[in-house]
Amino acid sequence: MIEMLAPALLVVWLMVLPIALMLGSVVLALCEGRRWQVALGAVLVTAGTATLALTAWFTREGDHTSWFVLFVAVVGAGLLLLGMGPFVPWFQRRIPGVRDLNRATAGITMTATALVVMITVVATAGIAQDRAGYTPNGPMGTLTVSMLGFGQADEQAARAAMQSELPGVPIIRGERASSEDVVDFAAKDEGPMAEYIGDQAFLRYLTGNKAVYDPQKAVLLTTNPRRPSAVEVSAASGPPITVPATAATPSHPVLTGVFIPTPLYRSLGHIPELGQLIVDPATRRITPAEARRIDNRLDGLVSVHLEQGYQPPTAWLYVVAALAALALGAAVWPSFTSRRLLTPIGRPAAVATAAGALAGGGGGWLLAWPFTAPGSWDDPARVIPFEVPWLPMLALTATLPLLAASIAAARRTF
Repeated sequence: MIEMLAPALLVVWLMVLPIALMLGSVVLALCEGRRWQVALGAVLVTAGTATLALTAWFTREGDHTSWFVLFVAVVGAGLLLLGMGPFVPWFQRRIPGVRDLNRATAGITMTATALVVMITVVATAGIAQDRAGYTPNGPMGTLTVSMLGFGQADEQAARAAMQSELPGVPIIRGERASSEDVVDFAAKDEGPMAEYIGDQAFLRYLTGNKAVYDPQKAVLLTTNPRRPSAVEVSAASGPPITVPATAATPSHPVLTGVFIPTPLYRSLGHIPELGQLIVDPATRRITPAEARRIDNRLDGLVSVHLEQGYQPPTAWLYVVAALAALALGAAVWPSFTSRRLLTPIGRPAAVATAAGALAGGGGGWLLAWPFTAPGSWDDPARVIPFEVPWLPMLALTATLPLLAASIAAARRTF
């Protein structure tokens, strides 16, 4: 039950955390900056940094992470950013030229900037990790409709939906060993082999038309220079059977394995089942819009995938843009509420932005360790070193105060 609720709780926490941090930082920034208040902030920053360092150390060797570790890491990030609040009045007294700094808006600018940098660092590291571990379904532009477990009527419906959008385009039928029939394929100097069962069109897709189809011969799809001339087929129902084979280079490295013509597979006493329907990109290049329309026609009953390479997520950019706008708005707000400012808007904005970028950069780097650790044994190893987005971080730190000063100057002009 806990494992089921953990992802939802983490998502809720990630949604609530920015609001809670903003309010907490503003409250703490409004304090007088007394010694015990600054000490409290230092304790929170130390506790948050220590928590982040502990979770980073725990997952440093690629140990599997868990929802609990991620939750603790986010708590540590929250303590770090929350502890920055009491330092705002300390900045006001100690840094020359910011004596009339608005504590509330400075707290918002600092926390929002820290969140922008932290999210950017973690997202960049996560995207690099996902890109390194991405496994394509086939050559670029391949349209694949997964039909595992579906019958003949479902296949006809899927074909009709595809042909209605792609009239005259050949649709390849890819088969696989039945889920009720345990069949293994092996060849000399080859590791575990994926099986591909089908006709000549399927072989043409798998090899890029580099192999001759023979209904009584298997085809090894391999880049190994030592190309075996036979494949051993093993089944639980009988002794292994050796069948003759030729070899060919697959059209894509992910398609390595063994191709068995359907007549040969049936002659061995096995019945294949439908695995997927494919549109070969060498025949027709499918557009994303066409793939979406096919998916809509199939009403989500089957999985429709158009291979476009790794597509990084973009939803986090909207969150970052909203937080950056909030930071800028908070930095500019005093120019709209005060008739006379003793300090130019750009100076307090620069102090708040620099403090937020420092906390967000360090916290984000530590937070990236647990968030990029593998979640299971099947996940790829972590990509190290992380891709730190120095340019966006520096651009934000330099641009936000300049924008705030420009907007304030324009406000005074008009």
